[in-house]
This record gives sequence, C-alpha cells and structure tokens, in this order.
Amino acid sequence: MQEMTWNLESEYPSFDSDSFNADLTALENHLQQFPNSQNINLDILAQAYLTQHKAQILISNLWQYTSCNLSVDRTHALAKKIESRIEELSIKLSTLFNPFHIYLQKLSDSDFQAFIKFPEINKDFFYLTEQRKLKDLVLTEAEENKLRSRFREAHFLDQPLHNSRMTLKDTGIMTVEDLIQKHFKTNLSEFLLKA
Repeated sequence: MQEMTWNLESEYPSFDSDSFNADLTALENHLQQFPNSQNINLDILAQAYLTQHKAQILISNLWQYTSCNLSVDRTHALAKKIESRIEELSIKLSTLFNPFHIYLQKLSDSDFQAFIKFPEINKDFFYLTEQRKLKDLVLTEAEENKLRSRFREAHFLDQPLHNSRMTLKDTGIMTVEDLIQKHFKTNLSEFLLKA
C-alpha cells in the first residue's frame, strides 16, 4: 500500500526553504513590532488590527504546511519543533492583540464608524459589524487575565475569549464557561472570585 503524501510545493518547498523561513521571520517581526497597548487611539488600533491580520495569515499558512506534514509523519522532529514554535507565536499574537480587541469592542458608535472607514479596514466592514454585536459578551481584560493565570494549559486559551459567555452548544464549540464547569466543577463567576 502506498503511503499518503501531500503536494505542498505550492505553499512551501520544504521547512528549510527560503520562503518558509522568510514567512516565519516575517511573523516574528510582526510580533516584535506590535503596537504598544498603553495609549490606544484609533490610529494605533488600526495599526494593531492590520498587523494582527497579516500575522494571522502567516500563522495560518505556516500552520497548515506543518500540520499537513505531521499528518503524514507524526515523528517528523523538525515539524514537531516548528509546530510548537507556531503555537507559541499564535498565543503571543492573541495576547498582544487582546487589549486592542477589547478596546475595539468597547468603542462608541461614532468611533466605531470612524474606525471602519480606515483604508484597508473597510473591507472587513461586515465582519467587524457582526463582531460588534458581541460587545456585551466581552470579558474585561482583568477577567481574561485571571482566567489565563488559572489555566496553565495554553491550548485552552490560545484565542481571545470574546465568545466566552455565549451558549454555543448547537455548534459543538466548548465555551470558557463549559470548560470551567468541566474541569473545575464551578461556574465562571465563582471561578473568577477564586483567582
């Protein structure tokens, strides 16, 4: 029986190819140059949003290539090492963008309208408008930090928790509330009080 293989050359020729390493380096550079979240305004928010978007595309491409390689050979040492590195960078990106995500969700209606008129951002008008409908469900940064400090398993919290108070059982997605109930046998409010 012939072993399964992927034709991934249209993505990257190999892990040691110039294109793969260039994208990995570009991703690391995006994270190193990520805007500071100390004094957020609309211009800094736009810069962070666009940087996060570019970095997320790189993560997706690198992750897909690595994942496909590992699906064929789970013992591939370099692929496993790179998979771990991409996970670390993905979590770092999520952590860096989180204050901007919260700021974006809490914008006044007039500031939100000004934000979605920025060049390169207005193409995401529908997505951002739909995300804005979730603004009342966003945890505060302090709540998210408490949750992150309680969970040491990073894969639980590798994305912002903006959906954490939603009931998503019909989609099969485990919310943070479900996760807390399953692993800690308590509810979100009690869990945060103990943090």
